[in-house]
Order: sequence, then C-alpha cells, then structure tokens
Amino acid sequence: RQSMATMFMTMLMIFAASLTGAFRHVHHHRLPFRRSLSYTNDGSGERAFELLVKYPCDFDIKVVGLNKGNLAKDMALIVGEVCKVDHDSILYSTRETASGKYKSITIKAPVSNADMLYKCYEVIGEDSRVKFKF
Repeated sequence: RQSMATMFMTMLMIFAASLTGAFRHVHHHRLPFRRSLSYTNDGSGERAFELLVKYPCDFDIKVVGLNKGNLAKDMALIVGEVCKVDHDSILYSTRETASGKYKSITIKAPVSNADMLYKCYEVIGEDSRVKFKF
C-alpha cells in the first residue's frame, strides 16, 4: 500500500506533466520530494508550483512531525515570517497520532508567488522535528 503522501505526490506529478504536455510513463516507485516539486518533466526548467497554483492564494501546507514543544505554533511562526504576515493570523489545524508521538498540521500559507511557497517548504524542512511536508 502506498502512503497518502506518495499517492498525493504521484498525482501532483501526473497533473503537472499533463499540463505541460510532457506526460510519459515513469517506472520510479518514489520520486524524491525536492525533485518532484521543484521542476516539471518537460525540461523547460519551470517549477511545478509556478504552473499549478494561481497566486496570490492561501495554500494548504501539510506537515508531519514529532510532537515536541509547540510544533504547530512554531510552524505558524515560520510561515508568518516567510509570508511577511503576523503569525497570529496564520490559520492551522492539528491532529495527533493515537500514541501522541507525532502531530500532523495543515497550515494555510498566504503566499503571493511560487518563490514564497518554495521558501515556506524550505524553512519548514529545516526544523529537526519535521518528518514529512507536502
């Protein structure tokens, strides 16, 4: 069984490739996150979020990390700094695993362009508690 993140990334890549006319069957089981979101498959050098997202928007960023400290508030602070808005205005929701070891967070990032969205993912990924982001 594929994880939700893997299925989401596969669907995102197929959708991006179909928009650029570059769809071709790829036999990779998993694409690395950075490569799969960074560029389209058509060799144009365009990044996927430049093609797939209409800006400005409130983009849902999903984060899964260790439930240590105040992970959700810290992620909202990061997004607020990158998006140049007050972190208290960042909307997010959380869920904990049954064991309480992990927390998933959905953050509404008010991004105005693709560079800002990529920067959010980059800075979020620098937190050692973060295990997945999509």
